[in-house]
Amino acid sequence: MKSMKNIAGYLLTAGSMFAIFSSAYADGTGELINIEFIPLRTNTYHGSAAQGNSGTLIWNEFQGISVNPAIPKTLKNSTGDVTGSIYYSFGSLTKSNTDSAFTAPENILMGGYLLTYTSGSVNVSGLDPESTYKVYVYTQGLSRNASLNNQKIQVAVNGEDPFTQTFASDTSLNHFVLGQNVVTSLVNTNASGQLNMVFTPMSGSNVVILNALQIEAVDMGGFGGDPVPEPGTMVLLSVGGLAFMAYVRLKSKDNHSVNV
Repeated sequence: MKSMKNIAGYLLTAGSMFAIFSSAYADGTGELINIEFIPLRTNTYHGSAAQGNSGTLIWNEFQGISVNPAIPKTLKNSTGDVTGSIYYSFGSLTKSNTDSAFTAPENILMGGYLLTYTSGSVNVSGLDPESTYKVYVYTQGLSRNASLNNQKIQVAVNGEDPFTQTFASDTSLNHFVLGQNVVTSLVNTNASGQLNMVFTPMSGSNVVILNALQIEAVDMGGFGGDPVPEPGTMVLLSVGGLAFMAYVRLKSKDNHSVNV
């Protein structure tokens, strides 16, 4: 019984340690930049998506296969203040996704996309240098073409290891599902305040479909600019702390036995 209490105590402490690490790298409430790719000038989207408060938000709308890096486009944050610039290059023009199961108003956001069969890139500049942001990538397949549905993508930022789509895209979804039609990760800007994002198909997929992006400044509580630990790293830290506590406890028992 006593050993069970000890184990419960260790697990509780480990859970607390994990919560501390998790809260240190939690979502921020900082500046939010919203980007959507549209085929034609249609109804303008002003709602939230997976991130953002409900109400009126400013979305930056872009058309065409690319934006010349020598002439980047201005970006505004969700309240309308100019906050940076963007250029991008994809393999196909922005198109209309008539297959989307989303209803109004989200169908406006998910109704257009960029497409590439190889790789596409998006560069956002004017952000805080060497700071942490949370990136939301919106992607959904096309049911009318089997080769354009059930795809999975990966996103590399500033040359770091990519974060990936957990579940294949599903055009029947009419709401945002993390890991499926919304892929997200904490990332760091470079010394120039840039996020250089490269989108490629994962193994077994042959296409990248990009509907929209959100980029949110994150308050790291003093951790900003340091490498962002992945969830697996935080778990290992917690388990390591648990093992260390168990070792100290056993060592203490051994010493007590010797003294007795």
